[in-house]
Order: sequence, then C-alpha cells, then structure tokens
Amino acid sequence: MAPCGDTILAPHPPLRGTFPTLGVGKEMEDVHAFTATATITRGIIERRAPGCYGWPVSSSTARHLACALWWTFPMSIASDLAAGTDRAPFGLLLRQWRRRRGASQLELSLRSGVSQRHVSFLESGRARPSREMVVHLAVALDVPLRHQNQLLLAAGFAPVYRQSDLAAPELADVRQAIELILGHQEPYPAIVIDRLFNVLMGNAATTRLVGYLMGERAGAASGPVNLLRLTLAPQGLRPYIANWPQVAHYLITRSAAELALNGLDDAAKAFLDELSSYPDVPTSWREMKPDDGLSPILPLHFSKDGKTIRVMTTISTLGTPQDVALQEMRIETFFPMDAASAEFFKRLARG
Repeated sequence: MAPCGDTILAPHPPLRGTFPTLGVGKEMEDVHAFTATATITRGIIERRAPGCYGWPVSSSTARHLACALWWTFPMSIASDLAAGTDRAPFGLLLRQWRRRRGASQLELSLRSGVSQRHVSFLESGRARPSREMVVHLAVALDVPLRHQNQLLLAAGFAPVYRQSDLAAPELADVRQAIELILGHQEPYPAIVIDRLFNVLMGNAATTRLVGYLMGERAGAASGPVNLLRLTLAPQGLRPYIANWPQVAHYLITRSAAELALNGLDDAAKAFLDELSSYPDVPTSWREMKPDDGLSPILPLHFSKDGKTIRVMTTISTLGTPQDVALQEMRIETFFPMDAASAEFFKRLARG
C-alpha cells in the first residue's frame, strides 16, 4: 500500500518507538497516535491520512514533533546524511545501489525472492534487515565486497569481508599463482593493478619496457607506480605514446564509468579529479558514456628512436573472491600486435 498524506522535513536519522510527552502544545495528545502510524526516516516525517496505515493526525502535530526531535537528538546524528555514504542509513544505500543497477523495486524483488513490499519497507526504514538479508540483497544487486561491508555497517552489523595485503601470509597461494602468470607472460609485459590502477606487481618485461622508453627517468619517480598516472601524465609515458589522444579518452571514459558502476567513494573521486587536472584531459570526458561502437580493441602504439611497438591488453580477474583486495585486483597482460613488435620484446629480453 502506498503512503499518502502530507510530508514535512526534519533533520534526523531513522527513529522508531513511542516518544514521551515533550510539552510542545495542546496537540501533543495526538503524539502516541502519530508514532503508532507514521514513518520517521531519512529526515522525513510522514503524516498519513485515514485509510492508509492508521489514524489521522494534523500537520501541526507532525510539525511540533519534528521540532522536538530536532532539539532532542544530538547534532552529530542529524549530520549523518551529510557525512557521505560511509555513514548513510542502510535504506538510502540500498536504494542508491538499486538505482545504480537500473532496477526497480519489483525487479529487485524478482531477483532476490524478497517481496516488493519488504524491499520498500527496508528502503524507507520501516523494516530493519538481518545480516543475512543485507548480504542476500547485496548479492542480488552485484554490490562489490567493499560496499557490501558498508551496507552491513549501515545496518548495524560488523563487516564480513576482510581486505588483505597481497603480501599477507594468508594470500601466499594466490600470490604464487599470480607470480606464475606473470612469469609465463615473458617476454611480454604483465602487471597487477588494484581498483585505482596502482601497480601491485609486475614482471621483468614491464620494467624493461618502461626503462627503454623513459631511460633514466624511469627510476626517478618515488612512491607506488600508478598505471593511469604513468600513461596520462606529461612526465610519464605520454611523450612515447603515438596515439595518446585516443588512448587518454578511452582510459578516462572507461575508468570513470567503471568506478561509478562500482560505487564512487572519496578516494575514487579524488583520483578522477587528479586525472582531469592533467593537460589536454577535459573534465567532460568523465561524464561521457564509453563508445562501444568503435573497434573492439584499442591498440597502444609506443614510439621511440624510429621504432613503433604496437600492443593490445587483456584483463583477468580472480574467480569467486572472498576478500575485498582480491575482488578489486586485476591482471593486465600485454601482447604484441605484429611480428615486428614481438621481435622487439624478444630482443629487449636478450639484452
């Protein structure tokens, strides 16, 4: 049944229960009727008319209650919604993920086997989810593990999925498998990157290629290497990429779309802001939809000393990861697109 009646706004988080008399006027005698039938969630107090969910109540009563709640509850609670998704109520996060996936409440109901009414109640704050329900709906919406943890926290539960460092002892088997992949890719480059394109591992062929292109500058950078920074920044590989405008446009539009699909947090937004600050990288590229009507692959053309090296890349991910870092990790392998490029990498490996 859809809600009906007036709505007024009050800055507070989801609240439930019967409130004591707050002494805000003669109409407070209606407060208990109001709290038995109204929803107070996401800063909205809804007054329902007869025939909806319960007894009617005047707008004046609702307004008095809103003011009383504003002064009764701490400002730190009232500011939760302004603090970002890390502290947003569960219902708000669930609705955001459902809309991000382009699903209606009915579609989510069909995907998950949870009634549309209950989905609506969870989003509005009328119902509280169990831990199992949070995970079940997150899986139905294909929410990344990082953000499944946020949904659990918003619902009042501890995170389920850990985020391990690739060098951690518990990931020794995974690291060994990755090292085998990188080794077998020789003499062609291969790297391991995280969700923000930081390079976690790389084979010797990658070091040789970057060293050949950048010379002494290859070892001048301090801190971790980032694939997009290395590709797009003027002091990186940009001078050696013959088709840089096409590559830059592709990387920005694709990475922005991918990060948005998986949930933009502060770190991802800051990273995209940094990339947009580089010369010849318009901010508008971040808002563009990737053009899937072009060639199925975008070759990368390196050029130096009269030599042109043409490569394409493939990306692999780990199946059924149960760790945030492993789910976000990708292995990018580079392959020559012609015989001359293949011979270049072989010669480079021989020294």
